[in-house]
Amino acid sequence: MDVVSFAEVPTQERFAFWREMSSKMWMPLDAHCEPRLESAFQAHVALSGLGLVQATLLTAPSL
Repeated sequence: MDVVSFAEVPTQERFAFWREMSSKMWMPLDAHCEPRLESAFQAHVALSGLGLVQATLLTAPSL
């Protein structure tokens, strides 16, 4: 299982990083977060694959 960590990303850049990574790894994503909430943004992503099947568990707050 692979885990994408946002812990090393500065807090003010986490939402933008998550948005970019999500768009590159899974599907194009057009998500928005209120600017005052961006510094508190947290997300967790776990990836696991079996052959041609990939399972993704994404946990994030309401956006």
